[in-house]
Amino acid sequence: MDTKTSKFSLNTFLLFSTYLIRGFSMGLLDPFIVAFLFQRLDYSVSSIALFYIAIYLLHSILSPVGAEIMSRIGSKKTMILAIFCLVFYCLSL
Repeated sequence: MDTKTSKFSLNTFLLFSTYLIRGFSMGLLDPFIVAFLFQRLDYSVSSIALFYIAIYLLHSILSPVGAEIMSRIGSKKTMILAIFCLVFYCLSL
C-alpha cells in the first residue's frame, strides 16, 4: 500500500483491517457461543434468545453514544476503546 497517495497512514490502515477481521471473527464465533450457552451452561433456548435480544438492544442504544465518542476523540482511539468492551463482553459470558 502506497502511503503517499493514500488518505490513511499504514498504522491506520492496519487498525481498520484489524477491526474488520475482529468483526468477522466475532460473527463466526456467535454460533459457538450459542452452543456453549446451551450445552455447557444449560441455558434454555428462550434465555439465549433473551440474551441476544438484550445484547442487540444495548448495542442499538449505545451506538449513538459511540458515534459521539468517535466524533470527540477520533476513530483510532475509539477502536482501541472498543477492544476493552469486547473483552468485557467475552468475560460476561
